[in-house]
Amino acid sequence: MFNIMRAQLFWDGNKRTAFLTANYLMSHAGVGLVYVTENQLTTFHQLLSAYYEAGAGSALTKLIQWTAENCIHGPSTLKS
Repeated sequence: MFNIMRAQLFWDGNKRTAFLTANYLMSHAGVGLVYVTENQLTTFHQLLSAYYEAGAGSALTKLIQWTAENCIHGPSTLKS
């Protein structure tokens, strides 16, 4: 997902495309969805910007870990 965002494959909509692709794969695997709430946007953008600047490495690891802990909502979470 983050590689699609960083690669800038399209003029516009790279994050939307990455989220749609990730959610398509995750929903078909039955593991829920990834989404960032409005309250989480500042942190998400800070971590994403650090990854854009640094590339792979600790910035990507931090972004993946934070997203996994805060932004993946499984089937039981989505029903409530």
